[in-house]
Amino acid sequence: MKTQRGITTFGSVIVLVFLVLGAIVVMKLAPSYIDYFSVEKVMSAMGKEDDLQNMTSIDIRKSFERRATIDNITSVTPADLEIRRRNGQVVVSVAYSQKVHLVGNISLLMDFQSSSVKSR
Repeated sequence: MKTQRGITTFGSVIVLVFLVLGAIVVMKLAPSYIDYFSVEKVMSAMGKEDDLQNMTSIDIRKSFERRATIDNITSVTPADLEIRRRNGQVVVSVAYSQKVHLVGNISLLMDFQSSSVKSR
């Protein structure tokens, strides 16, 4: 008696379709996450600045704008920053959403948030 081994042509086509769809979703989401990691890097660097405590809100926004230009950040503007002073410490944070169109009327909505002080 012969036994069937391996995957059929139809099965391999189905697997290939799922792999291609997964790759398309990853490629569409990658720019949003790259931008988010750039925002995280800028916020972390701003949190480590020694003179951040002495800066005005305008100076903090200008500092962010310079760093955002260098890192090519397009999803966050200096106006989106929330600057708070608590317990003698300046906390710069931002929260934003990005909508990525996939196909037809299907989109993904991603919410991002970052702060100059990491929560524990």
